[in-house]
Amino acid sequence: KGAGSDASLRIVAANVDSVELRYYCMDVELLFSTKPFTSAGAGNSGSSSGGFAFVRPNKSVTVDVRAAGGASMREEVVAVDTSVGSNLLIEAVAGGKRVAVTFFAASLDVEMMESAGRVRVTRSSDGRPIARAYVKVFGSCTDGGSDSDAFFFKDCYTSATGVADYASVSTDALDRVRKFAVLVATPEHGAVVRTARKPAS
Repeated sequence: KGAGSDASLRIVAANVDSVELRYYCMDVELLFSTKPFTSAGAGNSGSSSGGFAFVRPNKSVTVDVRAAGGASMREEVVAVDTSVGSNLLIEAVAGGKRVAVTFFAASLDVEMMESAGRVRVTRSSDGRPIARAYVKVFGSCTDGGSDSDAFFFKDCYTSATGVADYASVSTDALDRVRKFAVLVATPEHGAVVRTARKPAS
């Protein structure tokens, strides 16, 4: 939870003495382009880290999670080490199991206006609109969104008011879409991935 230097991880562990946290720096746009709908949900999914098992982490730390007083479970809150990078995959390894979450150090707010097919991007600090934020959009033919049938839909930039139309194209591609995955990225304020339903006709 949290963002930037205030971000933290909550570890709940049982029957292990320690948990190894492995930090991997990510190219957010590359990750999104490869698995757009997985990227949108990975921050809360607790999913396996997949191919990262064969990549050397940028940093590893060990967290002591030994339960005290005969208890079988312990909860530990640790700060995210943002010195490693601003966009991270963080893998927790213990007892032969792996769980991973993504961390995007974003200082922007993204409002999905699904009925209009638009996104509004503002600065978290003061609510001012962010112009020229890059918006990359993938579509899926399934209601829940799937990487297996995802296709590039469009890319664009936010206007001076911080708004971009992510659903309008001059082709019939919108007819194939049931759900969108939308990446919003800026050099100064980080990146966020969101999903959205297709606008009503």
